[in-house]
Amino acid sequence: MTNTEVLAKKAIKGDMAAYGELYDLYLPEMYKYALFCLSSVENARDAVQDAALEGMKSICKLKKAGSVKPWLFKILSNVCKRKQREKYAAEFTELEKCFELSENDMTAKIENALFIAESISKLDQDEKEIIDLSLFAGLNSKEIAKVTGLNPGTVRSKLSRALAKIRKEASI
Repeated sequence: MTNTEVLAKKAIKGDMAAYGELYDLYLPEMYKYALFCLSSVENARDAVQDAALEGMKSICKLKKAGSVKPWLFKILSNVCKRKQREKYAAEFTELEKCFELSENDMTAKIENALFIAESISKLDQDEKEIIDLSLFAGLNSKEIAKVTGLNPGTVRSKLSRALAKIRKEASI
């Protein structure tokens, strides 16, 4: 049994210190995922904090200690979707500001990152979520399948198609 599973079992039994350790363990990946989804530092921090609170309230419902990471990311994914619906206009404004800045004195690296972000934003919602969970949250296809409710094979093929779309757009 891994240290993560031990912590998860303790957290499921109500040990909030163990839950805090799990949260600290996944915080960097959760923040990166939320930041990419929401395109705003403030909204990303709020989303991660909201997901942590929701997770703390429902950790006792987790059935498998080994699936704590996808479980946390499913919560975070739902929080991000909710925040996207609530703040769509603000998110779009933030993204526009990033594009304006890239036209001035930004480096080629930032311009490439913005191009990739724009390419990803053109994907359908399932593809975007799979790309986000894979690239920014570091989840594998089995973990993504648990978050999305798809089977791992479908996740892999959607990921492959989404990456092909991004590559195709980059070559235009």
